[in-house]
Amino acid sequence: MGHGGLTEQETIRFLQELLVIYEDSNFQEQLHRLHRTTGAPRHALQLLAAEAPGREALLRRFGFRSLAEMKGCVRLHVARGSQRVAKLAQLTRSSLGLEVPIESAEQLLERQSKETQEALRCDRLGRAPLSARCQCLQRIEAELSEAQAEELKRLPEDLPLQALLSLLTMAGKGIPMRVLHMKELTEVPVAASLSPEVLWTSHVLPSLPVVRRKVPEALPKSLSFLEVAGHRMVQLKGRPSMSGSVPVFMCNPSMSLLFSDFLETMQWHTESKTICPFYLSKTSLSELPELQEAIQALRIPEEFGTCFGDPVPNGVHTYIGCHRNTTSLHFDGYENLMLCVFGAKRIWLFPPSDARFLYPLGESISKPQDFTRSAIPPFTRFGDFSPEMQARFVGYGKAKVLEVQLRAGDLLYLPAGWWHCVQGSEEPNMILNWWFSVHPSKTGA
Repeated sequence: MGHGGLTEQETIRFLQELLVIYEDSNFQEQLHRLHRTTGAPRHALQLLAAEAPGREALLRRFGFRSLAEMKGCVRLHVARGSQRVAKLAQLTRSSLGLEVPIESAEQLLERQSKETQEALRCDRLGRAPLSARCQCLQRIEAELSEAQAEELKRLPEDLPLQALLSLLTMAGKGIPMRVLHMKELTEVPVAASLSPEVLWTSHVLPSLPVVRRKVPEALPKSLSFLEVAGHRMVQLKGRPSMSGSVPVFMCNPSMSLLFSDFLETMQWHTESKTICPFYLSKTSLSELPELQEAIQALRIPEEFGTCFGDPVPNGVHTYIGCHRNTTSLHFDGYENLMLCVFGAKRIWLFPPSDARFLYPLGESISKPQDFTRSAIPPFTRFGDFSPEMQARFVGYGKAKVLEVQLRAGDLLYLPAGWWHCVQGSEEPNMILNWWFSVHPSKTGA
């Protein structure tokens, strides 16, 4: 049993018993003591909850193999409109002191931006103390080739520190820093056909995106081809932050659900025109092996793989959602071939050099592979910001956005280091991503 196999009544009974465990007077005294001594950070509350007497036995009795499975089951019934499950889930979180309002996307990103500035000891313009900039330069000297290091050291001294750290992360992934001087595009080119030779010469080497608008013969015709993997468990992102009426998924996956339950619930939300509260993000097809044959028939890596370095581990990854499911603005350190399988995708692209205008987020100068996400809310133009937001992100007004619309069959080459946010269509939508390391000839060219 377990996971999505519980009925609504069984889920209600489980939550009622869990609430009894959490409301036990001895356990509540431990919670109050934790609040008094530490301020009760969220992770500490979760650790204490895991030790609540009887909780693990209760999970096993109802067939849950993990906390993520339990969350998936509860959120599934909430998503299907069960008010009793929703109320009991709220009472359960409240009993732990975890019932906090979900921040909007704009609130969350503004808070993270302030935390980044505090961590780097920057002022609002991104100016950092000399000691912090020296620490960054030491990393550049230690981690990069002489040519890459010289390219970064020639950048203006008034470059915001978080932008410099973002470019350091790109360079560490093998992205050549000549991308800072690439020609400026006014639009992403679209081609009816694309040979590997043209892709390599005109797009991969100069790091310029392109869309091939051609429907592969083997492209699946509908969602139904996914049903063969319905018995598999998948990890989902839940509890999106809202940007107006659009769900933005910025957290890590936090729940497990049967793939068939996810597909059924997504279809239900599509038909009822309501927001689906979870999203299948960056899932390797090694977790859905029944789909491998249909995906391999597309022969994307066989057609274009010579233009890139090694593929990333676990092969092709998929993203599936509905109701304008949206990602944060970020960049990846890998070359990307993105195929729209069904539905549609709207994508905003910014060149790597726009790091100075996009306010990268991070935790520490010394933390590798950080500063890949932006504090700018996705799909928001500078002119749409409030005066306060314009004052905080004044540099964003100089950023150069390109918009791409992908429909079923379209293939986008997204060069490593390009900033992007992705938004799905109202109807169910699916993309496949083939990621590759940067080709050695491109890195050393």
